[in-house]
Amino acid sequence: GGTLDMSIVQVGGREKSRVIANSGIPIAGDVFDKHIVRAKYPKHFGEGTTYMVGRSELPLPAALFEAFSDWQTLLTLQLANNMENLRKIEKTSRAPHKIRAFQKLITGQYGLKIYDIAEQAKRQLSDKLSARLDIKEDGFYIVDNIKRSEFESLIRSDVRAIEQRLDELLDEAHMQPEDIDAVIRTGGSSQIPLFVELLEGRFGAEKVSDIDAFASVTSGLGVIAHQLEAGNIELPYYDVETY
Repeated sequence: GGTLDMSIVQVGGREKSRVIANSGIPIAGDVFDKHIVRAKYPKHFGEGTTYMVGRSELPLPAALFEAFSDWQTLLTLQLANNMENLRKIEKTSRAPHKIRAFQKLITGQYGLKIYDIAEQAKRQLSDKLSARLDIKEDGFYIVDNIKRSEFESLIRSDVRAIEQRLDELLDEAHMQPEDIDAVIRTGGSSQIPLFVELLEGRFGAEKVSDIDAFASVTSGLGVIAHQLEAGNIELPYYDVETY
């Protein structure tokens, strides 16, 4: 969870099955959710608006909206000094209704909910060209959407980092893309069209397929657990009594 993992393995044939090389990068679905939330929601809660301090008109503090980058950080905005600051801003804000909505978002603890909505939208974008980001709660009603092209722009730097890690993995294995016979995609993020295009462009569309995208990881853990219980492999593990 929270990583994108890659392995080059040898299976079948006369030689014994083996892992040739494996690696990973801490970029996965939760990172993409953060990109969506940070890019799409803050404008509905005051980002880009101004308020008065004396005779000076100032933009709202950037730190308020950087908190959208993590739902847990959003929760910390409930601290008394933050709430008092928002109430002061509301009094001279050019968009007081957005500041009130921001306060409702925080006090109602809806931060996790907007992350849930962003995750659902991300999944929908694997099959559709756009997805809704609407949320209606006590004190605010947000209507918005995100296009697949927007999402792909948001994750472009992550895709480049993943592509670089893939190249490094091939180098570690002393292999070229043409040496790979089949590419198996599994896991939710592997369904994102941009990643499918990356793999098909690198290895050839005829080699790339997906298998059991949402259950293969837990199935693999189940196989390992069974092998541990049967005493066929030795690995450190925890059970109810020892954890």
